[in-house]
Amino acid sequence: MNFKFEELFKVEFRHHYYGPVELYKGIRVSPVAKTQQFMLNNHCVFKSVSNGFIIANEKDAANRDQSRAAIFKTGAELIFRLDLNDSSFYNCTGNLPDNITDLMFDFRNYDPADNSWRKNGRLQKDDCVGKADMNDIFLKDYYSKPFGQVSIKLNPDPDYDFPQKFIVQFDTLYTYRQYILPGDHFGSLKDLAILNESNQTVFEAAVELILPDGRKALSIISKDPVPLTSTPQRNYKLVCNYNAADNSFKELETPLALAEPSINSLPAIREDKNAGTIKKYSVMYL
Repeated sequence: MNFKFEELFKVEFRHHYYGPVELYKGIRVSPVAKTQQFMLNNHCVFKSVSNGFIIANEKDAANRDQSRAAIFKTGAELIFRLDLNDSSFYNCTGNLPDNITDLMFDFRNYDPADNSWRKNGRLQKDDCVGKADMNDIFLKDYYSKPFGQVSIKLNPDPDYDFPQKFIVQFDTLYTYRQYILPGDHFGSLKDLAILNESNQTVFEAAVELILPDGRKALSIISKDPVPLTSTPQRNYKLVCNYNAADNSFKELETPLALAEPSINSLPAIREDKNAGTIKKYSVMYL
C-alpha cells in the first residue's frame, strides 16, 4: 500500500555562531509519549533532520484539505523532548543564565502566560533565545533532565496564519578579546596596537603583566565585546609605533596573524566580577 504525506510544519534550529548559514545541528529531538499517541491516532509522522524536525500527515488526494483541517481542529499541543549533542554549546551561546543546573529550555508557539501566539514562526520570546526561555516548570515531567522541550499548539482558527516553519534562534556569545604577547621580541617593539580593517584602534593600549612563570608579557584587550564566530574573520592586525594623535603606525616586517578564540577550551574564557558586572574574556597567546 502506498502512503502519501504532506508537511504539516517543521522546526528549525539556528545559531548566530554558525552564520551566515546559521543552521544548528547539535540537538536531538524526540516526541514525548502523549505526542506519539496523537500522531498515531491522526496518521502523522515525525521525521528528524540534521537541524530540526518535520511533522507530516498522511493525505488522501481527494481529501487533502479536510485531513489537514481536521488535525488543526483538535487544538492539541504537541511536545518534543530536546537533548544536547554538542559539548561546546555553552562555550559559544550568549544570553543564558549563569547557573542552568536546575533549568531547561521551554520553546513554544503559544504563550499561555498572556494568551498570545508568537509571531513570525518564532518559538522563543524575543528574536534570540534568552534567560526568559528557561525555567524548571516541566522538569517534573521527565525521568531524566532534558536540554529542553518544544511545544507546538495546533490552532483551529482559520484566521490564524499557522506557520509552515518555526524557528529557534540562539545568539552567539560576545567576549572581550585579550591578546597576550610574551617574550623579548614583543618587548622590543614600541607602542604596539591592534587595529581593525579601517586602521582604527578598537583595542585598549598595551599594558605589561607578569605571567605565572615569572615572564613579562604585554596584554591588549578589546574595548568592546566581540561576537564569537565559526568563520575566521581576520579583522585585526598588530602594528607598532602607533600614535593615537594622528593615527599613524608602522606595519610589522613580518605580519602576524591574530588567533581566533577557540570554543573548545574552557580555560580560554574567564570572568571578572566587579561592581556587580560580569565580563567574559577570550584569552589568546601570540
